[in-house]
Amino acid sequence: MPAAPPPSVAFRFAVRPGQGAPSGFDLCDLAFTGPEGSTTSAGHTPDQGMMLVLAVPGLLDEVRFLLSRRHGTTTFRPADSSFRLSFTLHRGLVTVTAPDRRPLGTTTTAVLTHALLTAAESFTAGLLPTLPADDPAHHDLPLALATFRALHP
Repeated sequence: MPAAPPPSVAFRFAVRPGQGAPSGFDLCDLAFTGPEGSTTSAGHTPDQGMMLVLAVPGLLDEVRFLLSRRHGTTTFRPADSSFRLSFTLHRGLVTVTAPDRRPLGTTTTAVLTHALLTAAESFTAGLLPTLPADDPAHHDLPLALATFRALHP
């Protein structure tokens, strides 16, 4: 009998509408869906939105650091936001936990990194053409993606 495929997970980044001319400092929201539940930064009081130029590279870096340690827990805490997303790595499996400490699911490092990289690349590809050429996101997002991509060739 073949082994069951690892549970799938998904990340989604979305820029909030109505912020004027596009900027890397616009607020965005992050949603995560796992086999046991989902969470999002959207629609909370106090507001849990995050600056996209800091949030996307920050999440990529937190997960990358955790994977390089090969075990332990890290929590993504975006600047000026009360949103939290925790990742615990043990024996090649990553458990993701919501801000209220509710488990959202456990999957392999390969599935998690693929899901995060796919979401961040898609978000960045749609975002960068809308930003002014001198916006910090033009440097920060591709650099964070390239560094993270080294984990998932």
